[in-house]
Amino acid sequence: MKNNKFTLVSLLLVGTLQVRVTAQTPPTLQEVIDSALVQDYAFENKQLELRRIELDQERIKDAYMPRIELNAKESYAYAASNLTTPAFAIPQLQMAFPEHENRYKLDNFITQADLKASFLLFSGGKVSNLKKANEARLEAETALLETDRNAIIQNVTALYDQLAMLKSVKATLDQSSKRLDENLKVAEKALSLGLITQYEYNKVTLAVSQLAAKYKEYEGKRRLVVLSLHTITKIEYDRLEKIEEDLIIMPVSYVDEPVNRPEITALNAAVLANEYKVKAAKKWWVPKIGASASVGYFGLHNGRLRTTDPSLTTQQPLNHTFSSVSATPVFIAGVGLKWDLFDGREGINETKRAQIDLQIAQNKRDDVSEKITLQLEKQKVELEIAGDRLEVKKTALQIAENSMEQAMKEFKVGLIKSLQLLEAENDLQLAQQEYAQAIFQQRRAAVQYLEAAGVLDVTTLK
Repeated sequence: MKNNKFTLVSLLLVGTLQVRVTAQTPPTLQEVIDSALVQDYAFENKQLELRRIELDQERIKDAYMPRIELNAKESYAYAASNLTTPAFAIPQLQMAFPEHENRYKLDNFITQADLKASFLLFSGGKVSNLKKANEARLEAETALLETDRNAIIQNVTALYDQLAMLKSVKATLDQSSKRLDENLKVAEKALSLGLITQYEYNKVTLAVSQLAAKYKEYEGKRRLVVLSLHTITKIEYDRLEKIEEDLIIMPVSYVDEPVNRPEITALNAAVLANEYKVKAAKKWWVPKIGASASVGYFGLHNGRLRTTDPSLTTQQPLNHTFSSVSATPVFIAGVGLKWDLFDGREGINETKRAQIDLQIAQNKRDDVSEKITLQLEKQKVELEIAGDRLEVKKTALQIAENSMEQAMKEFKVGLIKSLQLLEAENDLQLAQQEYAQAIFQQRRAAVQYLEAAGVLDVTTLK
């Protein structure tokens, strides 16, 4: 018993520690993307649309399922009529009857019940073709869902990369702060020795204030990005704040032609679906065969025949009660055939419409195929341009770093003024930010190329 209690306590402690560790660790890119896919309402609605298509498939399959219905009713019947008997005589009996008028009333309860079953035996091939058409439609919509998934991935990775870019901005500001603190000390000493004017010293202090404003701008932008990620993923804000990814160049392997593009898969399936719809429409003239069976009950209860006036024979008003009458089981079974020999050209027109839809689907597929090939080449060119721009910014950064290093040395020995030092500082900050922006743009171009190639996946984004 003690061992069981110890085991339970141990499990609770381990579970608590796991929750705490999870809450303290930043989410991975995979977790962020998975959460965004789960939380995206439009994406969820597309998945629900797939469920509706699956229900349509079940409905088509159920065409051969029997239909069973039970009908029952209890009713009251009442009828009244006036009957006039002409005068007549029976000479043999020396009897004569005058003309007689009387009102007859008949009422009774009627009970009726029947259990019916009907089912389709042969649809002429229409049901089977509609089933295949709906399967192809499901495949098309499932493939199109991949395009929505890729759009969400691109949006999430862009925000994720913005955090990495802001991290590099923070590093730039930290380096500038360190240099400005050092230069401010040099400026204070130079001012005390009369080597620089108060105006030049004020320029250095102004640069320090401007750097503080840039820090606030950085913090505001980062909060907005984290809040955006929190909104689309519902991951805890505190965990998202802990993301500290480095902004690095994304390597890409080029492909000769697009592979696994969901648009092509969807359009191929759409063409196939329309081909089956054409086949189904052409079956309008084929006979349909069905079967049905029913068992029923019919009964009359509490029947009564009455008259308002006395009858001729009894000289008393008639008041006769009938015994209950019933018929059960009433069993009917049979096979039926429905053959539309001429349906007012409805089947022919439906076939023509299905053929037009097929041609439209084929044209869309051919058009998209050509555009996808062009899109891949376009994204390749843009990725190459982004790579070239990145090399240019890298070179500019190296020049700015060398210039900053040289300016600091010259400022310390009084060869240049503080304005020239601040100019070199601003140039370095700009070069560092432009280089980070170039890496960000290269990653965006790489993601778009991977999407155009049909190989966009979390593993290719690292």
